[in-house]
Amino acid sequence: MRFLSLSLALLAVIPFSGCARPVDAPAGPQSQETKALASDNSGTASSGEAESRPAPAISQVRVVDETQFQAVLDELKGKVVLIDFWGTWCAPCLELLPHTLAAAEKYGPRGLTVVAVAIDDPAEVDAVDTKLAERSGYVIPLISKYGISSDSVEKFGISDGALPHLKLLDRDGKLVETFGVAGSPPSAENIDAAIERVLASSAGSG
Repeated sequence: MRFLSLSLALLAVIPFSGCARPVDAPAGPQSQETKALASDNSGTASSGEAESRPAPAISQVRVVDETQFQAVLDELKGKVVLIDFWGTWCAPCLELLPHTLAAAEKYGPRGLTVVAVAIDDPAEVDAVDTKLAERSGYVIPLISKYGISSDSVEKFGISDGALPHLKLLDRDGKLVETFGVAGSPPSAENIDAAIERVLASSAGSG
């Protein structure tokens, strides 16, 4: 998995990046999205009770600032939360996105909620909605009001200014793992393992 840099100061790719898009440049052609990973029957729910719960309704895309974003996270206390910072213009993000959506479908019944934050122009609601068309009710889709800018990087705490960037929070809202920092691209396998670990450690509390 590669990265795209959002840095305005350097407008250059960090060593492990594949490419970067200047903030004032038009979006280029995107790579074809990969299909979502097929989830097996194991690990989809910890009990029959969890399986019987209806999935939440599909959420609409919302534009948020950092305060509104934090309010969303506060409302999710009691859930394990995977935050995926991505962009419709970011090919590496689109490569990982199907896995993020599949993880929501797989682990949602066990207490996971995915918050997908698009670092895109706030006017691109339709484009973001299209990329997330296969989302389940376990996904909350958001767009940064600051668009593709250093403000998004700073306000939302995107380390290294590179996408994709993911954070995993426990049921108390505490950060337990970050993916996509220090030259280490996000790994679908590592993300799944961390989700399993946090869900298992908090089983029965949500």
